[in-house]
Amino acid sequence: MKIRRSQQHSQTKPGPGSAPAGKQPRIPASYSVQNESATGHSLALRFAALTMVLLAGSALCLFFLAQYLIRPSAQIDSLAALPAYNIVGKRNDQTTFWSLAQYHDLPPTSSDDHPFFALDALNRLNSRDHLTQLMQPDGMCILIAAEGAVVSSWTYDDLLQEVRCWFVDDIPCTYSDSTGREIPGSLDLSMGWSSGFSNLPVCYTALFRPQQSAGEDAFDKAYASLVDDLQQLCRGRMNTFHSIQTMLTTMNTEAFTENGMTWDGASTLTNLGIEMGHVLEQLYSWGSFPYDLADPEHAADLLQDHFSEEGFSLQILRLEEFYLVLISRDTATLGLYYSPVLETWCGFGLQLP
Repeated sequence: MKIRRSQQHSQTKPGPGSAPAGKQPRIPASYSVQNESATGHSLALRFAALTMVLLAGSALCLFFLAQYLIRPSAQIDSLAALPAYNIVGKRNDQTTFWSLAQYHDLPPTSSDDHPFFALDALNRLNSRDHLTQLMQPDGMCILIAAEGAVVSSWTYDDLLQEVRCWFVDDIPCTYSDSTGREIPGSLDLSMGWSSGFSNLPVCYTALFRPQQSAGEDAFDKAYASLVDDLQQLCRGRMNTFHSIQTMLTTMNTEAFTENGMTWDGASTLTNLGIEMGHVLEQLYSWGSFPYDLADPEHAADLLQDHFSEEGFSLQILRLEEFYLVLISRDTATLGLYYSPVLETWCGFGLQLP
């Protein structure tokens, strides 16, 4: 029970030396003028000091805000609360690797003055070989460039962060496999590297986008298929991951340096491919995942626990057109795109911030 104290009104007796009620104490005029002058001067100084502090604080806040918006690696930790903490994107359906997310839509700092044919573009960075190994483990698929089509590359330079990105979008081509399917689409390529004295950050993505869209049933089937692939990998059966592991560990440094990447950046990128290929090999050789479940949701939860126990992390994200599987160790990340239309892997990315 609360007890409310009543307010008592009492008269306060004047203390010693205080003025009688109704009278003001007499203050010498000279004292009053000097006091007011000193007080005004003090207030002016305080106001000036406070203004300087506020201006300095505002400038500092703007500086850190600029760093946050410009620097790709700065955003990675800031997204730790999101499911996709090794990538940059405001929403999961817009998730992509940092080079695209940060710089793709900004005005290019330079463009290729000599456009090249789509066939040449497909062979840049050996991307066609990489993707065919990724798409079909038996090698019974091919990407056919649109005859006579011409594309251009462009770059973006962030001088403050000493980062350069290189892009080629919408390379028209057709996916064809051993079943006779021919699915038109386009290929996007990007790579990013340090333009300073560091060999970090580094990033590379190659992604085939089918023209046709997938329905909800196709997404459900794709999810079950990719989760089963991961289960079999962790049970000691490489299956589709055998060709992915081979592709990652045999990337050619010169393919990247010939398109502008520094030698240090290209060496770091190819070593990153080898490292992530070894991650897949370790998951396969340990083969310690004890389950083979038909329920993909339950299996995915158990797989995430399994990856964590082995010192890695696993994330499966649904994007607008694909599923994106992220396999990470420390800050190194391998991203694998799975297409519900193709019913197989259709792209990959590597990044080390």
